[in-house]
Amino acid sequence: MLEPVVHEIESGELLHAVESGGVDLGLLVADEATSRVAASHVEVSGVLDDPIDLLVPEGHRFAHGTEIGLEDAAEEEWVSGHPHQDAYRELLTATRAVGYAPRVAHFARELTATAALVAAGLGVAAVPRLAMTVPHPGVVQVPLTRGQVPRRRVLLALRHGSRENPRVAAAVTAVEEVSRALCPERLPEAGLPA
Repeated sequence: MLEPVVHEIESGELLHAVESGGVDLGLLVADEATSRVAASHVEVSGVLDDPIDLLVPEGHRFAHGTEIGLEDAAEEEWVSGHPHQDAYRELLTATRAVGYAPRVAHFARELTATAALVAAGLGVAAVPRLAMTVPHPGVVQVPLTRGQVPRRRVLLALRHGSRENPRVAAAVTAVEEVSRALCPERLPEAGLPA
């Protein structure tokens, strides 16, 4: 019987944990470091592309908008993760792609704290769509529909040759099945970032 054990590890440290045998497989968010895994003993493949949405207070001008682009939020104050966290890097990458750097007014480690700060009207946040499966009071999740819609690419990492292990193969199959169910717009060519 397969009994997974979950370890929460920052994406930047996950590849080392997989390579060293600390974990058998891991899910991580793509960044510039993942393009350098070719020389390692780790196999990385794309699982899904998760759209980034805005999280705004209930009374915010974007709360009921239908055509919102990330560029529309250039003058907003932001709530984000700390600079070493995936959430901060995702926000910085997305906003730079549309021509600005976010004014981060508040930093929070967890999504619950981020949602509470947004609900209090202290800023807006960029949140991965899949991360918001549990509703938070006082906030509205607004899908970005205009212009360049930022996405976080979720990758699966495992040691080369470990797919031969029936338990690892079963876990990979389970991850792939869940990703198809959660994100039907999954890109078939998802893989390493260019």
